[in-house]
Amino acid sequence: MQLNDLTLFVRVADCGSLTAAAVELDISTAVASAGLKRLEKELGTSLFIRSTRSLRLTAAGERYLIHCRSALADLDMGQRAITSSLAEISGSISLAVPSDVGRNVVLPWLDDFLSEYPELNLRLHIGDNLSDFYRDKIDVALRSGKPKDSSLVAFKICNSSRVLCASPEYIERMGAVTSLEQLQQHNCLFFMLDERTHDQWFFSRDGQKHKVRVTSNRTCNDADVARRWAVAGQGVVYKSWLDLTDDIDTGRLVPMLTEYAGEEADLYLVCPGREHVTPVVLLLRDMLRERSKAWLARTKGRCLKDTPSKPLMRTVRQAKHADLTTLQTLAKGTINKCYRSFLGDEGVDWFINGGGSDREIIEHLANIVVLEVDGVIAGYCAAEEGFIQIQMISPLLQGTGLGSYLLAKIEAMQFTEGYEHLRLETFKGNQQALNFYQKHGWSISNEEQDESFGFSKVSMRKIIE
Repeated sequence: MQLNDLTLFVRVADCGSLTAAAVELDISTAVASAGLKRLEKELGTSLFIRSTRSLRLTAAGERYLIHCRSALADLDMGQRAITSSLAEISGSISLAVPSDVGRNVVLPWLDDFLSEYPELNLRLHIGDNLSDFYRDKIDVALRSGKPKDSSLVAFKICNSSRVLCASPEYIERMGAVTSLEQLQQHNCLFFMLDERTHDQWFFSRDGQKHKVRVTSNRTCNDADVARRWAVAGQGVVYKSWLDLTDDIDTGRLVPMLTEYAGEEADLYLVCPGREHVTPVVLLLRDMLRERSKAWLARTKGRCLKDTPSKPLMRTVRQAKHADLTTLQTLAKGTINKCYRSFLGDEGVDWFINGGGSDREIIEHLANIVVLEVDGVIAGYCAAEEGFIQIQMISPLLQGTGLGSYLLAKIEAMQFTEGYEHLRLETFKGNQQALNFYQKHGWSISNEEQDESFGFSKVSMRKIIE
């Protein structure tokens, strides 16, 4: 893919005319037309709807334009960063950070950053109120969640989400929270974000969103204090994994209800405009990304097994018609989360919104075996006559061993029915599935091009004994 073609695409979209874009770029209309056709051929889709009088973006073109603008801007900034010498890493930078992550996580990272660039002066603003870049004279800010203001430049530092925690002492005294309904019986420690009390807590599971209004005898305008209260055994806290990593890693706090996904709390480094993205900001971004990745890795895998609650009850049973809606929701959530890497955004959206995933469940319902965890459907597998049509585990529970458990059950059932060879099919790009089945003794027996889908279909096989 040629950089000039990407630049041409953006200019055509902005001008609304191929001829006008060609004039701006000082190339002929024929060269511009060839470049646009070349890009569309590489992408395998049309980017513009053409008529004799107008040229407008297709739906795919609108989505691609967003990424194109961002990529070209990043390349421009990268070029400026490379050509800037280290002598330019000097002067002052004003950085705003949230209270908890600022004091307890980022502060030592900034010490190392200043040691590496001794000519740089840092003005640090710590607080949970949203800083005004111009009024407060802030150059760059760390913020939880992607800014809604599209005029701001936001670099994602790390993925994170909120997690429900309490101290071992509190759990011993009051018991662990084992359901969302129980939350209303616990003292839920409040903090204020931008002068708004955080008293409604949101969770999601199997594609369903849940809102719980909680109560507390303590509220503070400093989120770090809420964390300290939790460590001291005063109640339950709901904060970012990033904020609580050290407490969880050392056992001062214990995660609960991890079968639910917490509210998104991704960390972003935000500038008021592209002209503020300096070499210093880019170096700061890269340092924060590297450090936060290592920081969060300390609690990787701390999930259901670490919560002091009753052992998980896993059962498999034949699907019933009453399960249909739940299975369809689980399928759509799994496809949306896991299939974009090989089907692409357009393919996934078409399959879900067009009803393909719903029809697939209806078609296979008679052959579906459901996996329940503590009475809640966590996954399913459709298998018939030695052929596994599909297996899915809820994205929230992937990596917990449930997929291996269900596959082993299905293999045993098929063996009992007299089948010694099992077969399945997947797409070549679905590396997650290929790795999973190969790990469990399956081998690839054949690959062929599926003309109707445009993908290479992979046939897999396993001998069971």
